[in-house]
Amino acid sequence: MVFAAERDPQALFWCVGEEGWMGAFRSYRVAYICQDCRQVVTDLRSVDASYSENALSISDLRDLVTDIEPNRKHEVDIRAARTRADGNHEYLALIEDYNRHRSHSVSLTIELSTLTGEFRMGQEEALTELTPLAWAPGFSDDQLRERLDWLLLEGRRLRREDLEREADLLPMEARA
Repeated sequence: MVFAAERDPQALFWCVGEEGWMGAFRSYRVAYICQDCRQVVTDLRSVDASYSENALSISDLRDLVTDIEPNRKHEVDIRAARTRADGNHEYLALIEDYNRHRSHSVSLTIELSTLTGEFRMGQEEALTELTPLAWAPGFSDDQLRERLDWLLLEGRRLRREDLEREADLLPMEARA
């Protein structure tokens, strides 16, 4: 996956409670890499299982893999790969923040739909019910409703992006 940085000032403001002070990711796109490049990450994880599958970015792999030949395993200095992976702790923390934010926002969107649909709760009553779930460090109780509104917008945006990514993976004839 390749992540795009969040640039919207409003989104960055509301992300502060989610470690946004380091920055934040807005979205990601799927990037396909060859099996030999994927093997570099697997080899790294076999040396130390604590490394995640995102331990090396695409640009890290580009820098580390210098001798590429068809049908031959890439020669990579595993110590250099570990150094790169160890230096990516902020990058990995941002990915974790993005995944946590994404999950929370989408869950709130689904919960709102469930409350107003299945449970036939009025929109305002449902929003009042969900407002405490918008809590984050650094925000006052007075800001929770506004933050909830933003999280719900984010949840809808992120679900739309998921659908677009899924559509991109469909064969061309299935898209018509």
